[in-house]
Amino acid sequence: MVNRIKQLATLAYVVAVGEKKLGMMGHTLLQKLFYLLQHGEGVNLGYKFKLHYYGPYCEDLWSDLNYLDDQNVVKVIPSESGYGYEITSGSASDDILKRFDSSLAPKIEKMLDLLGNEPVRRLEALATTHFVYRELQNRGQAGEQSLVVKKVLSLKPHLSTTVIEESLQILQDNRLLK
Repeated sequence: MVNRIKQLATLAYVVAVGEKKLGMMGHTLLQKLFYLLQHGEGVNLGYKFKLHYYGPYCEDLWSDLNYLDDQNVVKVIPSESGYGYEITSGSASDDILKRFDSSLAPKIEKMLDLLGNEPVRRLEALATTHFVYRELQNRGQAGEQSLVVKKVLSLKPHLSTTVIEESLQILQDNRLLK
């Protein structure tokens, strides 16, 4: 069983570090970062992801974010553009950040460096490609790159073969495919 405080402290930490590096965090970035942190880096935070519009998504992660917002640990504000959210640290973040497992910091930094300045479409491509790769791997079929590309294209026809192939290469280069 995953420690609940570890989940919440990790979420608060990602928001705090992301805010320092990027100015603020977005919801899609958080979802994809946590997905790859768990399934690419092997950090078990207990979140269960399913494939959604912009790639892997976890309702419990969104609920935890809203819980932390209610506790003033983070602030979740709808973007002025009408698309997405701006997520920053709240006034009560210090206490929970003391509970963060600092051994996770390098992996979180890696994910922020990889994903932090990417547009939503790139985040979607990276995380969906990884998700499909894992699904095929579970069936013993992940070794065939063309099968991964074909499956991602069937799920996300707005992505191009080139973008998916680039995503596979980025995931491989960053040792996120096991």
